[in-house]
Amino acid sequence: MAAAAFTATGVSLRLTYDIEAAIGDRLAVMKGTAERQVKPPTGANVIPVGVMAGPGDPAEPKEARQEVVVFGDAVVTVGAAVTRGQRLKIAGTTGKVTPIGAEGAGAAVEVIGVALDSAAADGDLIGMFVNPYHTQAEA
Repeated sequence: MAAAAFTATGVSLRLTYDIEAAIGDRLAVMKGTAERQVKPPTGANVIPVGVMAGPGDPAEPKEARQEVVVFGDAVVTVGAAVTRGQRLKIAGTTGKVTPIGAEGAGAAVEVIGVALDSAAADGDLIGMFVNPYHTQAEA
């Protein structure tokens, strides 16, 4: 879906963090090195903090203090096709999210939230309910 036409409409909890390394809006972040700091993910399935809240382009990195949606309604960039209702995880160092499910049975999964919309391809924007938690992959 086009970035200009898509905004989060629900309630969300946003906290302001220092940005350790540049990352664009509408991408997932993990905890940084220092207190109250976030950074781009270092890989797939890392423990998420939330989603960069700005309405800007994910390709335009931010480098100062920014709001991060840590719980509630957000817009996020996907790294693959997504179906509404799927649980999502961080896909890798890009900060995009993908559905969980490719993990082996019993593997640890760091869920960042649930897809509120469907997406057809890598780079699409969707609504997501941010609710980070740890779980195990099902058989």
